[in-house]
Amino acid sequence: MVTVRPGVMELKTQDRKRRGEKVYVDVSCKEEDIRVKVLETKRAASDGISLEEAEKVVVAGMGVGTKENFEMVKEFAKLLDAQIGATSLPVDESWVPEDKKIGQTGKTIRPKLYIGCGVSGAIQHSAGMINSECIIAINTNPKADIFNFADYGIVGDINEIAQALIKELRSVKDE
Repeated sequence: MVTVRPGVMELKTQDRKRRGEKVYVDVSCKEEDIRVKVLETKRAASDGISLEEAEKVVVAGMGVGTKENFEMVKEFAKLLDAQIGATSLPVDESWVPEDKKIGQTGKTIRPKLYIGCGVSGAIQHSAGMINSECIIAINTNPKADIFNFADYGIVGDINEIAQALIKELRSVKDE
């Protein structure tokens, strides 16, 4: 038996001719052997398409600086009709829920468009997004790891760039 996190591998076309062998195993355990008890089950609130299924994802890293700036990146994502994601640190700071974390300890995504805003490109995060079709990186540090695998890179302050992009997107949508 093997388990794999969703999105880690490309989903192949189903081959209905293949047949597996069912092996039934009698598993019995006593009540005292069970050390975990489910106290409650809650369904996660959804705000649209899941990150794994999204075609466009805008991701904020700690380079955005503050929770207020993170909100600006969320507005940018909304204007692009993209889902918002984050690296570990914004999640740890409670700027965004845990289900938006992308990387080794989060979700693995493969969108057509990934825009990293203030994302350094550390392996913990890049493991969850490296297979995106088109990667755009925005970072003040021209030596940030994300520029090593980005298709396009913008060296600059995400907060200034996001404001300009938001202004432009609003004007295009108003036309």
